[in-house]
Amino acid sequence: AINSTTLAFSSPRLRVRLFTALSAATAPASFFSMSEDSRWPGMADAVFEDNADMVTAAAVPETSDNDKPAGDAVLKPAEELYDSELKAMNATSNAFKKALRGSSADSTLKNEFNGIRSEECSSLLDGDEMCAGDVGVAISVYETANERAVVFHPGSRLDELDHILWYNKNRLLEYFKEELLAMWTVNTRMEKTPAMLQRSGGTAYEEGGFQERAAWDEREFPFRCALQEYQPQPVADVPGAAALLRISEEAVRNGGPWLLIKPVLRKIFPAGRMRLEKKTYLTGTGTGGAFAAMASMWFKKEDDRVYPAVAIAPVGFQCLARRNAADLAPWSVPAVTAYAHVLDAFANAMDPLVGEVCLYGLRDVRRRGSPVRKYCEGMVGHSAGELLHRPASPAATPEVEAGRKAFDACHYYTHSVWYAARLFQEDENLMIDATTDGGCKLVPPIPQDDPVNQCPAVPRAKADCEFVWDTKQAVPVSTMLAVGFSVVIGVICIAMGVYVATERSKDDRYIRREEGDDASRCCPWFSERRTADGASARAAEARERIKEKRVKEVLKGQKKAKEQGQLAAGHAVVPETVGRLGSGKRREKDGTAALLPAPKRPGGRSTVGRKKDKVDRV
Repeated sequence: AINSTTLAFSSPRLRVRLFTALSAATAPASFFSMSEDSRWPGMADAVFEDNADMVTAAAVPETSDNDKPAGDAVLKPAEELYDSELKAMNATSNAFKKALRGSSADSTLKNEFNGIRSEECSSLLDGDEMCAGDVGVAISVYETANERAVVFHPGSRLDELDHILWYNKNRLLEYFKEELLAMWTVNTRMEKTPAMLQRSGGTAYEEGGFQERAAWDEREFPFRCALQEYQPQPVADVPGAAALLRISEEAVRNGGPWLLIKPVLRKIFPAGRMRLEKKTYLTGTGTGGAFAAMASMWFKKEDDRVYPAVAIAPVGFQCLARRNAADLAPWSVPAVTAYAHVLDAFANAMDPLVGEVCLYGLRDVRRRGSPVRKYCEGMVGHSAGELLHRPASPAATPEVEAGRKAFDACHYYTHSVWYAARLFQEDENLMIDATTDGGCKLVPPIPQDDPVNQCPAVPRAKADCEFVWDTKQAVPVSTMLAVGFSVVIGVICIAMGVYVATERSKDDRYIRREEGDDASRCCPWFSERRTADGASARAAEARERIKEKRVKEVLKGQKKAKEQGQLAAGHAVVPETVGRLGSGKRREKDGTAALLPAPKRPGGRSTVGRKKDKVDRV
């Protein structure tokens, strides 16, 4: 299928196929090795260990009907599968190179490199391809009589991931897990599975299990905080890049590889070039696709030239472009078209794309037996700390280890330019107008003021981790003593208040408040001086109360005796007064008036009690 593909600029679909072939053809041969560090991004251990689902780039069946399985794979040892897969990728790259050279008689393909050569490749020139150990950037230029395509090379597997963590770690800590869930539900039109919700802690909110959510946070925090503390570098050799560019190391740490790209672009596109030139396109895959989009923005701002960029399986680049806002205008709509797999987290979940975004691979994911769906489903629900940063500590749990393998296996397919090239051979995946089976839409850029903090400067994880892991503080002895002393004083004050209130309730002088004596004061008992005179006054009041009680008993006995005498004489006592008889009298049935008991005054003492001599006679 590769050898029979027409590579030309003549139609939208053919242009996309051409740019995909260019991105695969310009891959350095040193990437097709068994070295762990030099593998192409997306090479996954899980795919080769799970031989039953292994589908190599050379052996993928041409059909992708929904009712057919993915095909049978031959069971082989993992190392042999690695070797065969790398050979298949290298063969595809060579086939593209051959097809490009034979596309027209006047076509050329040249390389430009800017950076630091490794020891193994120190003899190579700037016009030679980039080696796996080189530190820098490489660009290839493919030209025909009337058109030109500038191809930006991606980095190796580790370089690409470190570069993403360098410029986008804060966003990954904030949004990565939610973006994975949205990518699954929105791009593939499939429901979240219970396993996804369990991995993400989502069932806790849906079922009201906040304790379950807290337990999930506690398990995930060590991985999040390990990523928060990790300080990735934009390039592998910062001092060497600073010496090459003759700038400070701090400038390299802030600007990253973009500082190495601009000199190469100026070498290919001089500042004083003629306005009339060939139709030029910018393209690339991985980080190369992101640099192609940024170069299109840079040419528009610096030279007022519009060079359309077509990125194949790129990484997101909106937040990356905002880091270089002095050179670009990232908040204006660029002339960029990005082709991303529906389940490529590098393109859809790490940094937003911008411009026209076309998603492919939907039919492939939804067909029965798709290995892409199987592997990608296993990563959804995990956080960035669990999947992207893999230090020795904290040790990965079996669930996290399975998620990491699923992530690598998923992107072995979805973030591969060779897999994209295979899918683009089918007209059902790439239409004649260059639209795709997953649909195309225009994605606006993030506003300049970033009102919803899509590119956060400081993540919440920073404060969370400082709170969670700050367990080695000295014992605050002075604070503990101050708190203990305050508690003791408070208890004493409360006890004194209770005692005062209790004693106040035993004092009955508040009854005489209407007589205008000292009891009308707010706190007479509390303010009274406890002297000998006060004790005498209280003793006199006690005697008064005893006398009053005796008077009441005497009067009651007199009344009872009188009533009994009248009843014996045949007279009845009228219970109430009839008419007004004067103070202290009541009318009997026979018309006579009888004395009433002496009325009590409001102060609680009777009139009789005030006549001491009369009380004494009684």
